[in-house]
Amino acid sequence: MFRACPENWILSSGQLRSGARQRDLPGRKRIRRFRERMELNMKREKSCGAIIYKDSIKGREILLIKHCRSGHWAFPKGHVEGNETEEQTALREVREETGLTVRLIEGFRESVVYNPKPGIRKEVVYFLAEPLTSTLIPQEEEISDITWMPLAKVQSSLTFGNDKEIIEKAMKFSVSGKAGK
Repeated sequence: MFRACPENWILSSGQLRSGARQRDLPGRKRIRRFRERMELNMKREKSCGAIIYKDSIKGREILLIKHCRSGHWAFPKGHVEGNETEEQTALREVREETGLTVRLIEGFRESVVYNPKPGIRKEVVYFLAEPLTSTLIPQEEEISDITWMPLAKVQSSLTFGNDKEIIEKAMKFSVSGKAGK
């Protein structure tokens, strides 16, 4: 009798009874090297953006944008261009997508890494920011809606789990002044 085990290996019941361990299996190093090569061969992308907040008579509000193509709610962000720093990219992308000029809050920098498509590894770096201007001008080619959302509604409005984790860290930081892990 054969049974499947992690790493797509097939073990016979005799091997299971004899206490064969996954790390003892032939080819384990080969699989690890294959995965490392796949990681090295992945196309890498990097985007930067900001979680923009303001305090108003309604309480704390977070700026969210709705993307035209996918319809998901998120924070403004975009690809690094040329020799831009992460901070320069975040400031430029916020201005392009929302029309706002913002001030980045020192000490907050969080990133998420994910695979948007097979063969692509994307890192997104977020900063915390406060608006210096107030007129919202959405980038029509990319943004279908833009809104200041009450903090209490942000979690349920965000589409992706990574964004929900980032907003929690950002709000903890904005209260304590310390980046959380």
